[in-house]
Amino acid sequence: MGLSISGDVKRFATISPSRVQLTGPSDQPVTQTVTILTEPDYPFTIKAVRTRRDGDIEVRLETVKKDGRDSYMVTISNQRHDKSRYYNSVILETDSPIQPEIVIGVYGNILEPAEGGGKADPS
Repeated sequence: MGLSISGDVKRFATISPSRVQLTGPSDQPVTQTVTILTEPDYPFTIKAVRTRRDGDIEVRLETVKKDGRDSYMVTISNQRHDKSRYYNSVILETDSPIQPEIVIGVYGNILEPAEGGGKADPS
């Protein structure tokens, strides 16, 4: 016996990109911005931002209007200064009973410092 369910799936929000990969040398800023666009049928606000684990990343949240709708710019920056790899998550707490949390996975691949330390050649 099987069960089949069909129907339209409505999007809660448009999140782009849905995952973040921070890759770059340890002596340079490595940052990526995620855009979250609310859908008219499911308006929400973000009440709080936290990370699953402290120390790997810094998160900045900015509220903006895009196409007449509320949207959010979530800027995620690497905070590690050594060659390493890590996985962390940004957790956005919303006021929506439909989706009280939005989770964005963050993968970090931090490389050796850039050749020459990223400084200009004085010669």
